[in-house]
Amino acid sequence: MKFSRLRLSGFKSFVDPTELRIEDGLTGIVGPNGCGKSNLVEALRWVMGENAPSSMRSKGMEDVIFAGTSRRPARNIAEVSLLIDNRERRAPALFNDADEIEVSRRIERDMGSLYRINGREVRAKDVQLLFADASTGARSPSLVGQGKIAELINSKPTDRRAILEEAAGIAGLHSRRREAEQKLRAAEANLSRVQDVLDQLEQRIGQLKRQARQAERYRTISRRIRTLEAALLWRRWQEAGASLRESERALQTAEGRLAETTAALSALSREQAEADLALTPLREAANEAAAGLQRLRLEREQITREEASIAERAADLDRQSEDLAADAAHEEEGRADAAAALERLAGERERWQALLQGTREREDELKEALRIAARQADGAESEFDALSQQAAANRGRRASLQSDLLTLVRRADRVTEDLAGLGDDNTTETALKDASRRLTEAGAELERIEETIRSLVKEREELQTACEEAAAARGALLAEQTAARAQCTGIESEIAALEQTLMHEAEEGGDALAGLDVPEGLEQAVGALLDAASDARLESDDDPAAGIAGKEDGGRRYWRRLPAYAPADLPDLPDGAIPLSTLLPAVPAALSRRIALSGLVRRDDPVSVAQVMRGLQAALGPGQILVSENGIVATWDGFFGHVGDEARAAHRLVRHNRLKRLREALALAEQEKTRIDERLSQAERTSSEREEQLATLDLRLRKAEEARRIAAQSRDEAAREHARLEARRAAERERAEALARQAEEIATRRQELEAAIAELPEDAVLEEKLAAERKRLEAARAALAEARAEYDRHARQREEAAGRLEALAHEEDAWRSRLERAERRIADLTRRRKALAAERQRLAGDPERLANRRRALEEQIAQLEEAARAAADRLAREENRKRTLDRALEDAREALSLAREERARFEADRTHAQERLSEIVHEIEERLEIGPRTLAERMAEGGFADTPPAIEVLETELANARAQRERLGAVNLRAEEEQAELAEQRNHLAGEREDLEQAITRLRQAISSLNREGRDRLLQAFEAVNTHFSALFTRLFGGGHAHLELVESDDPLEAGIEIMASPPGKRLQSLGLLSGGEQTLTAISLIFAVFMTNPAPICVLDEVDAPLDEANVDRFCNLLDEMVSRAGTRFLVVTHNEMTMARMHRLFGVTMAERGVSQLVSVDLQRAETMLAAE
Repeated sequence: MKFSRLRLSGFKSFVDPTELRIEDGLTGIVGPNGCGKSNLVEALRWVMGENAPSSMRSKGMEDVIFAGTSRRPARNIAEVSLLIDNRERRAPALFNDADEIEVSRRIERDMGSLYRINGREVRAKDVQLLFADASTGARSPSLVGQGKIAELINSKPTDRRAILEEAAGIAGLHSRRREAEQKLRAAEANLSRVQDVLDQLEQRIGQLKRQARQAERYRTISRRIRTLEAALLWRRWQEAGASLRESERALQTAEGRLAETTAALSALSREQAEADLALTPLREAANEAAAGLQRLRLEREQITREEASIAERAADLDRQSEDLAADAAHEEEGRADAAAALERLAGERERWQALLQGTREREDELKEALRIAARQADGAESEFDALSQQAAANRGRRASLQSDLLTLVRRADRVTEDLAGLGDDNTTETALKDASRRLTEAGAELERIEETIRSLVKEREELQTACEEAAAARGALLAEQTAARAQCTGIESEIAALEQTLMHEAEEGGDALAGLDVPEGLEQAVGALLDAASDARLESDDDPAAGIAGKEDGGRRYWRRLPAYAPADLPDLPDGAIPLSTLLPAVPAALSRRIALSGLVRRDDPVSVAQVMRGLQAALGPGQILVSENGIVATWDGFFGHVGDEARAAHRLVRHNRLKRLREALALAEQEKTRIDERLSQAERTSSEREEQLATLDLRLRKAEEARRIAAQSRDEAAREHARLEARRAAERERAEALARQAEEIATRRQELEAAIAELPEDAVLEEKLAAERKRLEAARAALAEARAEYDRHARQREEAAGRLEALAHEEDAWRSRLERAERRIADLTRRRKALAAERQRLAGDPERLANRRRALEEQIAQLEEAARAAADRLAREENRKRTLDRALEDAREALSLAREERARFEADRTHAQERLSEIVHEIEERLEIGPRTLAERMAEGGFADTPPAIEVLETELANARAQRERLGAVNLRAEEEQAELAEQRNHLAGEREDLEQAITRLRQAISSLNREGRDRLLQAFEAVNTHFSALFTRLFGGGHAHLELVESDDPLEAGIEIMASPPGKRLQSLGLLSGGEQTLTAISLIFAVFMTNPAPICVLDEVDAPLDEANVDRFCNLLDEMVSRAGTRFLVVTHNEMTMARMHRLFGVTMAERGVSQLVSVDLQRAETMLAAE
């Protein structure tokens, strides 16, 4: 690829669109300092991906945008484009289909940078890799900016390795290796995180299985709670309605009492109003008398205060007169002191003026003496400094040469030791064998662990299947347990309801049927037989007269225990009738006679059985009765009727039989529930054992995974160590050859240093001269110090006199001001004393006038006090009557208040009842989404209406159910759904883990391949660059020799580069010991050696010829011409040197015709020469 054009717009000082053509050969850029030449170089680096603001000489990247001038506004956008000729098709495959590639970078304030290649938006890394593959880039050694030479010289050997990487063309390879290592670390971290997540998912799935079982139990209890809550709301709605009706009746009674109390209060209020009217004139009279009396008393007090005030004022005037007399005397003394002080200060001022005049007359003489002493001291100090510098330079040169010699000796010792060590040390070979053995062992250990993991995974899958089967069995048993418990609860509820009903019937009616055992199907028959007397009680042993009915016993009915009929005494029943006594297993003794005289007629058709019974009724003997299974009754005395559906006894017998069947069913259900509980306990134990085994296996599997990770790390470390040792062995062989060459060079350099030390002058001679100059300098300095001290003392006296005169002037002004103030104060005090005397004379006649006024007021006060007492007595009598009426009215109001409170209380009760009823209705509608009437119908359908349970019972059952649910704790109702989701996520992550393991293997192989390729290419490039560097050095210097060394590491990828140079006539030494020009030529030799090894598409040289003299500039330009012809690299040279300008093929001038705005003009020198030759 060849760079052809650089376009700028809004970049730094190039505000207008500007294009720089980059053509074959040498392109020079010239112009005054500060006109923007380096901005072109920075634009090239910026478009190639430079992201460090400091490299752009700015604080932030937005500083590259044109900031404006006094005539031009600032821009918000800067854009730089680089056009590349790609006709040779050397670009990456993605962009290799175009003859020209345009790379652009655009930055907008507050928006950041945007990169494009051929109009397609790309990443900064893509641009950097594009140029790195072309052996160039923003930080390529081919871009030699200002200070780059010094940076190359002063940099560490490891920092110079970038030059070698550029020559080897592995800058892009190196970048890809770093990217691969980052991806490897990220993949390993991701694999660790995925494994952790898988472990957490396994634990969470186990937890969710247990939570799913708990959720099913929670739902069962919740259904029971909803049923109890509905029943409780229904019962509360019933009680709230009854409470509302009772509150309304009480409210009507309270409103009647309130009306009576209101009428009594109205009568008392009228009487109180009349009393208020009578009190008004009496109160006004009493108030007028009291007000007049109070006014006179206040006037008397005012006279007393005026008397006291006059006396106090007279005393105050006396005190003020005394104070004024004292102040006047004090001011007289101050006036005399001020006059004396002014006289004293005048004499002192005359003395200081005379002293100041004397010091001014001697000042010029002292200045001249000080100037002469300073000139003599400066001369002595200059001579002493020159001699000191000569001695110091001699000592520094000797110390430097001795230090170089010592360093060289130590280096020689190190080289000798290194050679001996390389010859005798077999450490690397031994370590390489150990590394190979460790690599083999690590691979075998990793394979063994992976086989263990595969076995554990298979075992876990089998155990997971067993756990799922155990959980399914437990779930089925849990459902059976819930159904069995629900069945037992339903049977128990029905038994309780039947027992309560039967108990209620036995309490209200008789207990004659309690001991009667009637088979199923005969309930209506026996009920019809005994219906009339079913509510009679059996005769009690302690109440033999209970069977007598009369007013005294309330008409009670009893079944008496009479002796049973003998079988021979019983008349036979008609044919077709079955004796009922043969069908009943147990009959109470009191009922035995009626049962013995009764028979049962059975037919399938109800019509036919009625006809049969009519036919048999005439054959009945005294007391005999026929009944049918559907409740038809025929008696011996002619009664015939169907009473089965209406017989209460039949219903009671049906309930008795139902209760017996339910008790039997409850016993069977309890047995079944116990059996299911035992099976469920066994299933839970089995499931827990499987889960524990699974958890143990998961722990073993995690440990095995961790062991595999550690083994893989050990294998990788062993592989890296093996590769490192192989590289180290190769580097040791190369280092032995380099050390042999260094030993020869060190011996030659040592002889040169010893000869230079011998040529230096002795230090003792210089020290004697330096001591003599030091004594002369000390004497000159002492004379200068004495002259300066005399001058300073004289200056202090002059300043002291001037300061004192100024202070005396201030003091005189102050005393004059004090004298004037004292005279003004004395005049003021005299005037004030005269005014106080006049006021004291005026106050002398006031006491007698006030005494006359006091006597007149005392007489008026006595008369008004008598009138006030009479008015107060009349008012007191009328107020007593008023208070009596007030108390009666207060009692009436209190009674009215109590009546209102009672009515309000009952209204509140009614309101509370209404609100309570509304709340219950609202709660029913909100929670059950039905109305209370619908709820009552459902309760009736559920059997609650027949035997409504008490609210306390429902609350107790509801509390127990809620407590049972609360004991379950937090329940995850979505456990099953979450379990399925997590299982799917686990399978997905397992696939990702396999992908990551494969990616890690591929990345490790790629890194190893990149390291091998980079190492081989780097060593090849080192040999080539070293060869070119030696040749170019010899050519630029006209002799001498130089070479490069790999130092600080045995691995070429980690080693640094040391530059060893020996200009003509000098010994071999490091780059830092050369002069500035020699360092520049050496650095240029190295940079061009890189170009010859791996030519870059462009080379930028920014004022690199500044330290060179004319001869070296000529050599530099000759080398540029050779590089153009050999390497084909296009050069951009920024220079101020006229010789360099003359050797350029074309020149671009950067000017700043408008302040702050750069412009570009061009001159094609090669074309101009061609035109001149043609003419």
